[in-house]
Amino acid sequence: MENNEIKGWLNLKHNITEKLNELIKEFGFEYLIEYFYLNESIENVIKQFLKVQFVNKKCENIKKIGTFYYRLSNGGIEKVIALLIPIWLNMGYDVYLFLDEEQTCNEYELPQNVTRIILPKSGGDRMRVLDKYIKLYNIDIVIYHSWMSKMLFWDLLIIKGNEIPFILYTHGVFSTVYKYRDLQTEYIHLIYKFCDLVLTLTEVSRQFYCSLGIRSICITNPIDKALQNVKRSSLNNKNILWIGRFSDEKRPMEAIEIFKEVFLRVNDAKLIMVGSENVKIENKIKKFIKKYKLGQNVILTGYQRDVLRFYEESSIYLMTSEVEGFSLTLLESKAFGLPCVMYELPYLELTKGNKGIVSVEQMNRDALINILVDLLTNKMALYSLGEEAKKSFMEICNIDIEEQWKTIVTMSYKKEIYEENVMLKVLIQHMNEGTISDVNIYKNSYSYRLGKLLLKIPQILLDWILFYKGR
Repeated sequence: MENNEIKGWLNLKHNITEKLNELIKEFGFEYLIEYFYLNESIENVIKQFLKVQFVNKKCENIKKIGTFYYRLSNGGIEKVIALLIPIWLNMGYDVYLFLDEEQTCNEYELPQNVTRIILPKSGGDRMRVLDKYIKLYNIDIVIYHSWMSKMLFWDLLIIKGNEIPFILYTHGVFSTVYKYRDLQTEYIHLIYKFCDLVLTLTEVSRQFYCSLGIRSICITNPIDKALQNVKRSSLNNKNILWIGRFSDEKRPMEAIEIFKEVFLRVNDAKLIMVGSENVKIENKIKKFIKKYKLGQNVILTGYQRDVLRFYEESSIYLMTSEVEGFSLTLLESKAFGLPCVMYELPYLELTKGNKGIVSVEQMNRDALINILVDLLTNKMALYSLGEEAKKSFMEICNIDIEEQWKTIVTMSYKKEIYEENVMLKVLIQHMNEGTISDVNIYKNSYSYRLGKLLLKIPQILLDWILFYKGR
């Protein structure tokens, strides 16, 4: 009976908030969310909850920040969190760090007075644990970094059910969710509407979200204080530096293929590749190095927690990414006065004006190779770009990060209505409908159904064998 009552709420047309409050009193909010998570389509739940009037409790003195990401090791987002936490502590906040993964040896260091909470990765247990610790520690505000997580909506509902402001920190450009499509893509912008504030790292992302009626501001990531006092690279060698996770979007294989051509024309050039994580890609790179006899000129350092010394020992920073949200490594390269040669990412704030940067259109490999060769053989051009890079870094250092966060916290408690751009809304809706239609056509095709049937045969045989063995 109770399940029918909860299920019936999804079909209500009137008194939606009032009926929800009755259900909360009867069953508890976390139980309702767990039921919806396990039994209902996320689309239906989102559409009904959009009609609910969530309110934040009054808080005269915001003291406790809860912040979430799935881990704290080996990545740009993780490093940003590690830099932000001391800033928040210095501002007088207590910080509670929610993670999916236990502590590892590769984690970025944190101050001792940070409370850690490990959440189950999914399911009802996660919701109960999250709800428990939000209440136990009297969290005043949540800053959430997993901006494309499959658990984002469910975590968000638990937070909003506790009448707490929810700030979403988007660490990538707005189009990323449409590039790497999954089942959540079609309603991700609807999920963002529940947030009290969406933080972006690019002005173009802020404009996109605001045009969808999502409250958003553009901010700057914190800068490691160590960067402000580094020794500038002398640019007196022919070392090309590549830093990043070995992942498809960073394109490390592209870097090694580019270097192969550069090496043919500048045979004392070296490529230093700092990073790891993907064994498959790493092995592919090693085979490539062996095949083309590049072992003396390509250095694979593996994962390094402290990467700063590699900038000082290099003369050019090579960036092959197909997409970035902020690019912490580009910022670091500027601190050392390293010229950057890269594929265009025109939406990044750090690439505006191309200060210290030479960029070419995505995957114009020949043009990139020519630029690298020119810079390696033209010291005047190299030094000039290095000067530009360093000056642009010093300009970024003038931004007051603490003042920025005071504004963010204040804004999260104020409600503002943003007018939605109907044209953009309809465009996204039709794009998603087109994708769903394509998927359905594929799934209903003869070849797909035949393939699915053939794949079932081995499983049927295995079940049959196990059945008779067990008799």
